[in-house]
Amino acid sequence: MSVKCFMVRATTQFRAKLRRFTYSSQSDCAGRKDWGHDASSPDIGVIAGIKNSEGYWDLDAAEKAHMPPRDDPRWPKKCDGCDYLFKPEDRWQLFTDHIYVDDAGKEYSLRNPVPGMMWLADCPGEYMRGPDGHTLFVICPDGGQWCIDGQASNCTKKDDTGAYGKAHRCWVRHGTPPLVTVDKAGLTCAAGAGSIMSSRGYHGFLRNGEFT
Repeated sequence: MSVKCFMVRATTQFRAKLRRFTYSSQSDCAGRKDWGHDASSPDIGVIAGIKNSEGYWDLDAAEKAHMPPRDDPRWPKKCDGCDYLFKPEDRWQLFTDHIYVDDAGKEYSLRNPVPGMMWLADCPGEYMRGPDGHTLFVICPDGGQWCIDGQASNCTKKDDTGAYGKAHRCWVRHGTPPLVTVDKAGLTCAAGAGSIMSSRGYHGFLRNGEFT
């Protein structure tokens, strides 16, 4: 399955919906089986994201800053899966979806990803970083997400982590995104042969920005 990669970048904006829900431990929804009751409004617009002191997106702070009052008529009244009517003590949430755009300004969402989407992120310390100092992600042909600079599940050097150039990489990437080739040509471990086995079933290689 051949899929070409393309770059998207995160904006400072998020699309928002209003969500009401209960946890399954509180009550089960007949229509959603082992899940709690749940309902979301249509999009209510775009909100500005807020970053914490470490420079990462703070969704809790954004929710507090932009949450409409509880008497706003846009809040869902009834579960989407059954006839349950929400109670004041049930959960209230400003549900957000980070907006990504390509070079032409077209919008994309990680909640509804497109195969080939590729982006660089500045992740917390538990994530490895690539040669450019960022963490590279891509959406596989089957819709599964691959952290190229991450650790493989069958890594044979799981204690060997750290800054790029001072520790191995399970997948070694070359080139400038999106024209990236991933292989084992570098400081690496014995896991695999440079291919990706997606959690959804895709198995293949990334060569010069194209899944093969």
